[in-house]
Amino acid sequence: MNAWKIWVRRWLLINIVAVFGFFSISTLILGEFRELYSDDEILSEYDDILLGSAITDSSLIKFKVIEQKKPKVVAIGSSRVMQFRSNYFIDKDFYTMGGTASSLIDAEKTFAKIRKSYTPEVVILGVDLWWLNPNFSHASQLERLGEIRESKYKKYFQLVEFMKDNAEMRNMLFHLDDIKEMDIVGKRKTVGLSAAAKSEGYRLADGSYQYGSMLTADFKTSAELFKDTHKRLDNRNSRFEAADDIDYGEFERLKKLIREMKEAGCHVIVFLPPFPDEIYSRMSNHDEWRFLLANFERSVKEYCAEENIQFFNFSNVLWVGSNDDECLDGFHGSEMTYTKIVRSMLSDKIFAKYVDSDYLDYILEHPANRFQAIPLNE
Repeated sequence: MNAWKIWVRRWLLINIVAVFGFFSISTLILGEFRELYSDDEILSEYDDILLGSAITDSSLIKFKVIEQKKPKVVAIGSSRVMQFRSNYFIDKDFYTMGGTASSLIDAEKTFAKIRKSYTPEVVILGVDLWWLNPNFSHASQLERLGEIRESKYKKYFQLVEFMKDNAEMRNMLFHLDDIKEMDIVGKRKTVGLSAAAKSEGYRLADGSYQYGSMLTADFKTSAELFKDTHKRLDNRNSRFEAADDIDYGEFERLKKLIREMKEAGCHVIVFLPPFPDEIYSRMSNHDEWRFLLANFERSVKEYCAEENIQFFNFSNVLWVGSNDDECLDGFHGSEMTYTKIVRSMLSDKIFAKYVDSDYLDYILEHPANRFQAIPLNE
């Protein structure tokens, strides 16, 4: 019996030491990776933070930022509305919730969460082609991401998972000097490994995304930038599933969301985010996408006309005066492209009242580089 008790005690001691060791080492790594900041710490100085976690979804804290900021103008959509900047607007009274709505159900959830604290005066809604693609998953991601982010312990297991599958992340343990407190592009305080090592993440002041690796490395050719999207088209997956018509159930969901925004008193602008001409032309000339694309554009345009909602079709970058060289990849326009989008939206007289058009003209004449209209440290 005594031997049994000794064995149990040893087994418990070994497990306690193992668990303690796991959490101690993980905590040290998370600290070095600048991943341990609390929401309160981040929110206390969000105006000067670049947030780019390597282990959790950084976009979710935007809900807490917008609750504090309560901007008059808000953009809702996927990563394809992350290129709007507050600098375009009078008193910088703008925030983009880009990245919180990879599907229509998440766009609904995003607007509903915003309405719990206030109602914006203007909503810019970026509607993606895949939102209405019947062969693309329309499941919500927000709840799952929220569970991971809010858990006290899941980040430790996420760390193990990422370290196991990501050699670049493991190598950072041997290059801690490369993890910076200030990002080298915009000179903001970094929170999270992606921000600290790559200067990549959300500028929490306006919710826009800084593509640090693209701004610090040699600019790639269009062939390199569009390679992944062409692969998706080849494989008919990852947002580019083949289809010959829209999902009319999801279209009804879109119409309901737009009506809710309008009935809440928001001035609603619906726009279709841009593809490079090379990608748009491939889809529009191929039977596996061209009917989907045409029906998508026509259906959203006609509904907005029926409801007297301002609509802009920027599906091809050429239509907004941009070009393929100003695209970040096969389905993201750059800040230069979105500056031209905002300029085109000035035909909406209500929207124009919120925009600093003089500043817009200036940065278009004096862009920072091929991708960035606004100076990198603004």
